[in-house]
Amino acid sequence: QAMGDAKAQQEKLSAILNEAEERSRLMMAEMEDQLVECDYPAVSRRVIADAVKLGTGVMKGPITGTRIRKGWKKPDFANDNQGSGYGGYEMQISEGDQPSFVWVDLFSFFPDPDATEIKNGQGTYERHLFNKKQLRCLKDLQGFDKRALRRLVERDPSGQQPSYLADLRNIRQANNQIVGAVYHVWEYWGPLEHEDVMDLAAAVNSRAAYDAVKDIDPLNEVNAVVWFCDNEVLKFALYPYESGECIYSVYNFMKDESSIFGYG
Repeated sequence: QAMGDAKAQQEKLSAILNEAEERSRLMMAEMEDQLVECDYPAVSRRVIADAVKLGTGVMKGPITGTRIRKGWKKPDFANDNQGSGYGGYEMQISEGDQPSFVWVDLFSFFPDPDATEIKNGQGTYERHLFNKKQLRCLKDLQGFDKRALRRLVERDPSGQQPSYLADLRNIRQANNQIVGAVYHVWEYWGPLEHEDVMDLAAAVNSRAAYDAVKDIDPLNEVNAVVWFCDNEVLKFALYPYESGECIYSVYNFMKDESSIFGYG
């Protein structure tokens, strides 16, 4: 009987191991599909190219909510003679929760200047130069305040193109000059003071964010994500990583021990 019990236990453990191996295989396949879908190899090549030329390449991720899915679907109540006029099908937009990685323009990347490792910095700023079309696209992404975006779109952009863009065109001997103002949209990832978090939650009228931080001890660090432009808070959310790990990854061709940035 003891041998029978041992054999049954062995078979049970073997079944558990087989299931674990199958789940691991499926998860590996899922992760590989996600990397292919977000074009991770191409993003990595851009980061490496920056590191070779400029000494530093920057990638952001994994992040979610940066893309939306659009598709034609037939509602449950529709048939061939009902619906939107397209055989009962209608356009449906859903917020994508699939992870993605993003190449970051080094000239628009502003980490903590006192840090020598990105993980030790006190927050990171990233600048986006948007026209009205690009600004409108933010309304479909997760967490953005449509009211603030509407106020921005209703007035013309006041920001000027950075001088480095003109310098790059001069180096390339390009004849066309950069004209037109743009919106300077700033994206911040990192710690905030407890009072600042409370003020931001109130500014975007986010009761959920306010309730999540109101009882936090001021001695505890609060990490957040903030998008803003021209005194408008476009997005405020708590940090997606419970560990507080930096969302940005920095690769140096040759490391400078006194700085985040390296040598090309």
